Amino acid sequence: MSQGCRQTQLDYELPPTIESIKNGWQAACQSGVIVSGLLAVIAAQLLTFFKNSSNFNNESTAGARTFLILLCYGSLFFNTSASISSFVLIDRLGELQFRAAQKDQSILPSGGFTSVGADNLLIRFGAGRLWTCIAWHWVFSYLAGIWCMILQVLTYIWLQESAPIRITMTSLAGFSILPLVAFLAPLFKMCSTIR
Repeated sequence: MSQGCRQTQLDYELPPTIESIKNGWQAACQSGVIVSGLLAVIAAQLLTFFKNSSNFNNESTAGARTFLILLCYGSLFFNTSASISSFVLIDRLGELQFRAAQKDQSILPSGGFTSVGADNLLIRFGAGRLWTCIAWHWVFSYLAGIWCMILQVLTYIWLQESAPIRITMTSLAGFSILPLVAFLAPLFKMCSTIR
């Protein structure tokens, strides 16, 4: 065996709390990669649609159409980026038990209590120092991709539709983003406890 290889404890199992955190992140990332991938496909379709000037009435300005194209590209890039980030996070989670099995077990908590957050526990058990950066990159890209998608549909509605449809769809869009607010609330709470 070469000196650079670490010993791996083959019968190592993650503590139940770490396993639960890992499973939660894995489920979120797997769902996120599917949603982001679908939104990237939709963004590509909308880009083709919005590039065709015959899909607009004569009152639509070139600036508004340019804004729509920017939102399409933004949605395409953000959703693709979120998909890639999800793959990286899933890969790190898949290697968590292996990496923890290579660590000195005396420095890993296996029971009792700890005052560190879930992200710090994942890092301690082997998710890597960049875990938090990649997770925030994923969250930002995921949310920005969704926002771009909603904004482009709303912009098109405001350019093409009558006032009652504009108002109704804007209200519906506001209602539809409420889950995003619920998703963000714990993140902002986590940020305030880090400081």
